[in-house]
Amino acid sequence: MLNVAKRTLIHEKLIDKTHVMSSNIRITKCCVYCGQEFTAKTIRTRYCSHTCNQRGYKKTEREKKICAAKERIRVEPLNLRQNRANWEELTSKPYLTVSEACLVLNVRAETLRRWIKAGIVRTSRVGKKHLIDRVDLIR
Repeated sequence: MLNVAKRTLIHEKLIDKTHVMSSNIRITKCCVYCGQEFTAKTIRTRYCSHTCNQRGYKKTEREKKICAAKERIRVEPLNLRQNRANWEELTSKPYLTVSEACLVLNVRAETLRRWIKAGIVRTSRVGKKHLIDRVDLIR
């Protein structure tokens, strides 16, 4: 009989604890991922289902990776105002170095070197330097 009384007392305490711990809050919210309206039981709930939560998480992680990749490969445009004096000099030279040809073509040195290696741009080598014919470069 004592055991039964203890069990009911323990059972009542568990019921009381779950009753105290549970929330009676019901908030109508809109899912961040799919836009569907749902009833949330907590204030912090953002998604209508576990599936939307997973998809939303993957979407944000993908966007973070894309932003990080864009930051790594961001190419700033050439400032021709600073190079205006050099521009006239570059257009008068018969042969250009790789860095000068990059200014004319508005590409990065890595791109121009890749074009040279692929045979897209013809060069003459003097020692270790590549000289590019300005007339061929413009064509």
